[in-house]
Amino acid sequence: MNPFDGPVRLDVPARWDGRRTIRVSAGDDDAMMTVALGAHAQVRAAAALQAQGGGDVRILTDATGLHILGVATGPLDPAELLRVAYAADPAGLDQVAARLGAGTWAALTTGLAFAPEGTGGPCRMLVASTPFHAVIGLTDGESQLPVNAATFYVGVMPGVCSEEFYFAFLERGEVVHQGGSWSA
Repeated sequence: MNPFDGPVRLDVPARWDGRRTIRVSAGDDDAMMTVALGAHAQVRAAAALQAQGGGDVRILTDATGLHILGVATGPLDPAELLRVAYAADPAGLDQVAARLGAGTWAALTTGLAFAPEGTGGPCRMLVASTPFHAVIGLTDGESQLPVNAATFYVGVMPGVCSEEFYFAFLERGEVVHQGGSWSA
């Protein structure tokens, strides 16, 4: 498991010019990372928030794991992603849950424990096993861990990296593309 998948501490020098690396720490692990031009303001804001004693900070990195592409603050609750997905497609998700024997999306997803998991190469997703012989996967809509509850991918499949029974890509909380072998 990558120690930087969860909350991190950013050490940004007071006169940081955006070109130099910054120290990112997670527990006993730390690394020097570069920051994408478009993420400079996010990094500065997150570091200021931490300096005031507030909030969890998570980073989105490129495939190397050492180049920060974006920053999210506050805890990301997978249950919130599941609620947003259900609000966007209740009939589709209830249909999948019923076919798995759970009855409803709520019955399928209540009490799940999500954990980051590699899915090949640099790709990662949050994954939880259900008691109904399926896993639920969540990504940022590309190949990394989700960073917000408005734009993400949700998939229900027999196992990680399996063909999905159902999947949906959401943007701004709305389904923009969906499919899978059980999709309506």
